Amino acid sequence: VALSNVTLDDSKFDLNGAAAGTAITIGSLAAGGTYETTFTGTWQAGQHTNTATTSGSYSDDGGNSTTKTDSDDANYFGANPGINIDKVTDNGSVQGDSLLIQQGSAIKWIYTVTNTGNVGLSNVMVTDNQGVTPVGVDANTDGFIDGDSNENNVLDLTETWIYEATGTATSGSYTNTGTAKGSFTDSGNHTQQVTDTDDSSYTGVVSPGARTPGFWKNWAEVWDGNASNDSKFVGRDGFPMSDILLAPYSSFKDTDNDGKVDTALDPVTGTQELGILVGDWNKNGVTDNGEKTLFYSLTEAMTIISADQKVQQDKRYTLDRSLIASWLNYLAVNPAPQGDMNQAIQWMQQYTPNENGITGGDGNLVKDASNWAVSANSAAWSNSGELLNAKLDYYNNTGSFGVQPV
Repeated sequence: VALSNVTLDDSKFDLNGAAAGTAITIGSLAAGGTYETTFTGTWQAGQHTNTATTSGSYSDDGGNSTTKTDSDDANYFGANPGINIDKVTDNGSVQGDSLLIQQGSAIKWIYTVTNTGNVGLSNVMVTDNQGVTPVGVDANTDGFIDGDSNENNVLDLTETWIYEATGTATSGSYTNTGTAKGSFTDSGNHTQQVTDTDDSSYTGVVSPGARTPGFWKNWAEVWDGNASNDSKFVGRDGFPMSDILLAPYSSFKDTDNDGKVDTALDPVTGTQELGILVGDWNKNGVTDNGEKTLFYSLTEAMTIISADQKVQQDKRYTLDRSLIASWLNYLAVNPAPQGDMNQAIQWMQQYTPNENGITGGDGNLVKDASNWAVSANSAAWSNSGELLNAKLDYYNNTGSFGVQPV
């Protein structure tokens, strides 16, 4: 039978000018008849469902009336592909951007690629504008990048793919740009390509060479965090090109706005101080998980590195003097015996009191010194301290060191 009072509405979209959810009147519809209308809407990302509802009525000759209703859903998923690349420079000790690296040393670039969209990406490719070739890390040598956990060659939403490239540090300022690309093809065979870029940079310098504790004692201007007196040594052979507590050797700032450059977070006091954080290999000014550090204010460090032979009868001063000189050599961008230095840090922590109750000893040579002093004929010195000091002393005098312990 024919239907009258036929209406149609949609839960999400306007129909022929009627607001969403507002019915339009079709009128009558013959038995077996069809009514069709087409409308357009605005595409949105993600999963979406809308419901169309129609109704119509029939009245017979006896005045009996009935209304019939039907609904049907339509679904679509709005694909919104996206990609992100984060590129950093790695010199073996520090990862980041704007690094200061010894000229001629081996370097590596690390490219971290993630999916920032809502669909998987195919044909992922990473390139570099300076001629190096990033290669996906494949530790398992199974032909799939390690982050491709389901091995489908698609950068899925939860995956992170790592690429690496290697090179040799050149002299001066160097910047290169990593680019990541990927694509998505929908069910209508429409393909969209997405791209992202990220820069990383470093400055290649000629290392000034390792120097002795006596050098660092006599040239406090090289490591006092004060740029105003750098003219005494800048440009001289065998010297850093600026104060090693300032840029470009360091990115530390005046974090507490007291008018002084703050170089590190003292793990004992929890405050930013002008000093050195021995063992802060990534030079970020804090003691990260896995790092063992000793913090010394500039005054404390100068006292230790200037210690005379009488004071050095407490052999902690002897080793710490060599250790601080080695650390300053490292900050000046010299190759350094990191393994030997880490062992020296641990030795100092073992034979100094613990002030913060969290880590081992904190390197304080003054606190309770009568009980903590280490004599030349002690087992602590003869079993390990003396050998560590000999290694660091040799490095500070020659710039050379042996194979480092893991």
